[in-house]
Amino acid sequence: MSESTASASGLRVPKLGHKKSMFGCQRCRARRVKVPCVYDRDGRHVKRSPRASDKSSPASSSGEGPYEKRESREWSLDQHFFGAGREGAEDDGDNDPPEGRARRMLEARLMHQYVTETGSSIAIDEVSRDVFARLTPQLAFRSDALLYSIYTIAALHLGKLHDKTDPAAAPVVEPGVAGKYFSMALREHRKEISQLTPDTVDPVCLTSCLMRNYASIQLQDRSRQPYTPPWEWLIVTKSSTTVFAEAWRLVGIEPKSIAFQLIKGTRHIHEPARGISSQNRDSGILKSRDSNNGRGRRCFEHLLDRSLSDGDATPEPWDADIQAAYESAIDYISNILGVIELDGPSGNVCRMLVMFPMLADMRYVDLVRAASPRALVILAHYFALLAEYHEFWWLGDSGVKEVRAIAGELTGRWKELMVWPLNMIEKYSVIG
Repeated sequence: MSESTASASGLRVPKLGHKKSMFGCQRCRARRVKVPCVYDRDGRHVKRSPRASDKSSPASSSGEGPYEKRESREWSLDQHFFGAGREGAEDDGDNDPPEGRARRMLEARLMHQYVTETGSSIAIDEVSRDVFARLTPQLAFRSDALLYSIYTIAALHLGKLHDKTDPAAAPVVEPGVAGKYFSMALREHRKEISQLTPDTVDPVCLTSCLMRNYASIQLQDRSRQPYTPPWEWLIVTKSSTTVFAEAWRLVGIEPKSIAFQLIKGTRHIHEPARGISSQNRDSGILKSRDSNNGRGRRCFEHLLDRSLSDGDATPEPWDADIQAAYESAIDYISNILGVIELDGPSGNVCRMLVMFPMLADMRYVDLVRAASPRALVILAHYFALLAEYHEFWWLGDSGVKEVRAIAGELTGRWKELMVWPLNMIEKYSVIG
């Protein structure tokens, strides 16, 4: 059917070039381009030839080798995923589910699932349960992005429940439903971020929280053969920092604001965020105690031993920024371990673990993406602690799977450092 015929008959030709993927450029992925998608500082896609040499990739052989130093930047994921002007980001809704009874019944089913089960299940403790179970559906009346995010998480939860109870039965919702609504949520979230006001801060921040959950759920079932570091998960989760920093700028101390309540409820467990602007960093958005329970980085200080890389084929790059990135990650994980030793596993510990990617130094994220052995070992220690919370369906067995996958990638002295993480997940041998 020609395009003119389709228009005359009232049918719309699918805009295949406008499909989006969660990570990267769908057009390059479809063409099997053998180089990574590249975006400039404003999140705009940089076109590259399939024959282009991979000189700017993390594994480049120029400069400092596989961990070549990248220009320090303030990371803004709302620009990376949602920024105007990026190729393929435009989505006019032509691929949305058609209006009709089938869509209404599906969305009623998903909202029922969220209100009765999912909303309370994604809360870490009683403090956040009211926010996600009661206030989030209420605020969805004011935000399509939040509404579609609710449908996304509810569809994923139904899928998890189906796999756990009766995998042989027909699924309650089709597997592609969650991805479709996530794409719709991204489109609307981009619009709302570009027009952020004090009145829209709360639904935008809650949408960001649900997208963090989506990233955690996707982490569970990702392919690990061959193993690639979960840098996309780090980046998606880190995007919340920018959203909440902007929320703080707009609402400040406003006790009735949900965004303010979420910031206030977590500021005691953070050090100042390093991935946001100096203005936001100095505003008091994420300040906390520096005592680290008196343990500093002593328990994991051996992970900073420079001699560990002596036998590596490629010299490990090292400068003040790299050292600071490693130290901040180790300090944070040490702090979590200190809280566990004092109070045992708790909602507070789980919240600290969930927020680790949000506050990770962007230089550390770069090192994870480049598969630096030291960065992966540190990440394995983090995932070993996260495994304690495998009963949260949206975290699941990610911790166990990542520790085992990282252990399988490392060799020599780096592999010897995996003893502690592997011992930590031993009690979860029945999962993963």
